[in-house]
Amino acid sequence: EAAENLTRGCLRNSGLFNLRLQVQPRFLQTLLTRQPCYSACRQRLQNAPPPAELLQLEAIARRFDVAGRDERNRSLGKAGEERVFHHERAHLQASGRRDLAAKVRWVSQEDGDGAGYDIASFAPNGSPRLIEVKTTNGSERTPFYISRNELEVANARRHEWSLVRLFDFSREVRAFELRPPLEAHVSLMATQSQAAFN
Repeated sequence: EAAENLTRGCLRNSGLFNLRLQVQPRFLQTLLTRQPCYSACRQRLQNAPPPAELLQLEAIARRFDVAGRDERNRSLGKAGEERVFHHERAHLQASGRRDLAAKVRWVSQEDGDGAGYDIASFAPNGSPRLIEVKTTNGSERTPFYISRNELEVANARRHEWSLVRLFDFSREVRAFELRPPLEAHVSLMATQSQAAFN
């Protein structure tokens, strides 16, 4: 009976199930050992896509490698932060403030992300500078993401906080600086919402 159901499944899926089956044991054995029908049924039972489809799916997955893209973005961001860190130290040393240059901190590297800025530096007069670095290989108008925490720190410490935008990073790196309120320079659009249970 199980063999008959399997055979009917193969015939149903091949568009031939409208025939009445009168199955003889020897015929059934021959039918079940035929490779095309058995392979097709086995594939469906394993829920595996056909080989050609599988190759297409793998190609798409390689193109849209989210983990790889995230890793590249992290590496790019880290490289940009490192460049600003060294620039801040060199600028303070050139201004005769070796004492302050020695105190410049790469906060996101030392303490982890979450402070609302990446680099803790100083102006030559000694006032603190909290620098959030945003890096892109694109042009100066390439959109960037900014967290709610970064915006809150920018608003709470607006005289100390600034955003340094590095662009064309892989070719000829250039930069500009934005100071709060950021809304005066860019359009902020919410791209995520937090969902909470009632």
